[in-house]
Amino acid sequence: MSARSPLGKAIEAGYRAEPIILADVLEEIERQAGSGRKAAALIGIGETTWRRWKKGATARPKAANLAKAQVAVRAVRVQNRPIRIDELRINTTDGNGRQRKLFGPQFGFTDAHVSTIQSAYVEAGPDAAARALVEELNHTGPGINFYHDYLDGLQYDGADEAGEYGAVAAQVKW
Repeated sequence: MSARSPLGKAIEAGYRAEPIILADVLEEIERQAGSGRKAAALIGIGETTWRRWKKGATARPKAANLAKAQVAVRAVRVQNRPIRIDELRINTTDGNGRQRKLFGPQFGFTDAHVSTIQSAYVEAGPDAAARALVEELNHTGPGINFYHDYLDGLQYDGADEAGEYGAVAAQVKW
């Protein structure tokens, strides 16, 4: 599932993620797993099902299996490109057009915070990671509430929830 929120889209781009297309997902998972058997096990499907998917014999995988494949490919992406706080940059634009650069160390994130954000990405996608990032700002200590309030509207699909001084657009890099 592609991101819908501005921060989710930025996180998706941070992972350099293209929309998930079944053939590409299968190729990426098999490449990372090392074989079709290991790839099928990684997703949690049978080897026969894997072979049918690869051949294109199954026109449309079951929704539950496709969801497993999406989780597996996001896990591979996190493994290959983990968020590094020292390299994290969030470039934002607020409702007045003011641009601001935020740097990872400013947030006070620990490895546990990053793990929570990455787990949300793997299990539920980039919008869940956006919500986790904003929520984790509540758990980093005093003085961080500004960042929470500033980024809050970026985790929603739709109108800016943070007002004119909150961020309305973002780019994420690490």
